[in-house]
Amino acid sequence: MKVFLALAFALISPAAFAETPAPLTAETALPVIEQAFSQNGCAFAMQGGELAMAEAIATLLGTDVATVTSRENGNWQAINQAMDGLITSGRFAPDADAGVFRLAGCEPA
Repeated sequence: MKVFLALAFALISPAAFAETPAPLTAETALPVIEQAFSQNGCAFAMQGGELAMAEAIATLLGTDVATVTSRENGNWQAINQAMDGLITSGRFAPDADAGVFRLAGCEPA
């Protein structure tokens, strides 16, 4: 029995024991958004860009898109607040000619 349990635990991925990331706040979401833009060439497409950004943020946080976009855990609201701050500051801007949203001051990774 002990051998079976040892084998069962050895086969379970360590990720199964990983903690769920704490919900984002607007302050903690901002650097993650900036990094997502940086890793995506400082722009996201206007068509499908929201999903691509959610996927990039999920990857950076080591979680799935559903966790990032859930309206129940606060992440979606925090990302929206951070994006509102980027819009207000003028850093987040549409480039209709190129069909992308750009982040001013972003350095591509």
